Amino acid sequence: MTRPRPAARLAGPRPGALTRWCLLAGAHLLLGAPGARAQAAPAAGTVAGQVTDARSARGLAGATVEIAASRLQATTDVDGRYQIASVPAGDHVIRARRLGYAAAQQSVTVAEQQQATADFALQFAAVPLDAIIITGTPGGELRR
Repeated sequence: MTRPRPAARLAGPRPGALTRWCLLAGAHLLLGAPGARAQAAPAAGTVAGQVTDARSARGLAGATVEIAASRLQATTDVDGRYQIASVPAGDHVIRARRLGYAAAQQSVTVAEQQQATADFALQFAAVPLDAIIITGTPGGELRR
């Protein structure tokens, strides 16, 4: 009687070697490869302040405050206060505007992890509208 041959073993890594390799690769991704340096997040700070009516010094609700040349902006609360977070460190132009008031702007320097203050006192400005002319002709209505 002939003895059956054992099944041929496939060439490749030993059992468990693939698992160890995957674990090592995952650790390198999570912890960073030896010698690699993590990139720091860009330095940022906060701009906060209040927008008021120049005549009465009362806070203006609903005013828009924006960082020029960026998409960062905020709308003032009922007291006219606002806060814009994650503003890159450096010099910026801040603009405030509200319907019925002249827009204002000022420069501010934002330091890393610091809060810069930019307060605005907006001047009332009437917005001129085009004239509307309504004409009519006297006479009765015709019914069909």
